[in-house]
Amino acid sequence: MLILFIAQSVRVEIDEDKGRVEITFPEVKESYDEVQETESYVIYRTKTGETRFVVPYPDGAFIGIYAEDGNRLIYSGKVPVMRRIKAGVYLVSMSYEGYAWSDKVEVKGGMSNVLYVKYLSKEEEKVEEKEETEDYVIIRRPHKHTYLKIKEPTGCKVTIKTERGKTVHKATLPTGIHLKPGFYTVEVRCGKRTKTVKVEVKENMENILAIKMGKEPRKEPMSPRAFSALLRMLEEASFSDEKYSIVREAASKNYFTSQQVLQILKKFDFEDDRLKVAKLLYPRVVDPENFFIVYDAFTFSSSKRELRKWVEKYDREHGR
Repeated sequence: MLILFIAQSVRVEIDEDKGRVEITFPEVKESYDEVQETESYVIYRTKTGETRFVVPYPDGAFIGIYAEDGNRLIYSGKVPVMRRIKAGVYLVSMSYEGYAWSDKVEVKGGMSNVLYVKYLSKEEEKVEEKEETEDYVIIRRPHKHTYLKIKEPTGCKVTIKTERGKTVHKATLPTGIHLKPGFYTVEVRCGKRTKTVKVEVKENMENILAIKMGKEPRKEPMSPRAFSALLRMLEEASFSDEKYSIVREAASKNYFTSQQVLQILKKFDFEDDRLKVAKLLYPRVVDPENFFIVYDAFTFSSSKRELRKWVEKYDREHGR
């Protein structure tokens, strides 16, 4: 079956019968000083005075950049990538929708090195062993290196330590790293929830780990009756400081829906006060996916931008 994705002038063809993804990228119209092409990738190089490594496509693919021997992780993250990096030869790996690519790539000094991967092949599905506990699932399959990949829970923070407590890797999931065989402590943090497990990384295996965080306890918003009482108190309060104290006290012991937050903000007359209250209440919202309705409480676009940046920063820091 052939599925087409067209985005930003890039065509990604997933051919399940052939077991590969083919990427057709736009013609590079900008001037460049050098081009290197292999069977699986093309690199365009331009003299810029800085050494940069750029991978623009496919958007959302997971990428790992390693030392040439593959034993030391330099960088891991998601495409697109644009990084300052030392000149040299690197082992670059990429995974996308169950397909993978890896090859050695030369990054030349004083140049912008833009890498376009032509295709990815279906990842090996053979599973040699599986281990499952209450806290995690790990599957292992043959690999040319000893490799640990942590796939879930996506978006959470992870720290990997040796048995002696030395930190060898920190990242946002999903991530992967080449390691020596042995036991490692993996600590995952999702917001205020953390879980620490001890896992064995086996030699010449791809060890694929998924941590079971469990469901976050359900948070019930303030009842309609109690919320009505809160609104009456805000209407009776004469000053902004008094209103803010009432909301702060309520927020210390209750949760709210985005709609309730919007109604609370309308009880404040000034834009700055509304912004302050919105930041106070956002961590107590049970439906952050609906928080966009709160922006209707603001008149000025500058206030909306400030709140949006604050919310994005909060989400990143708390894994929301």
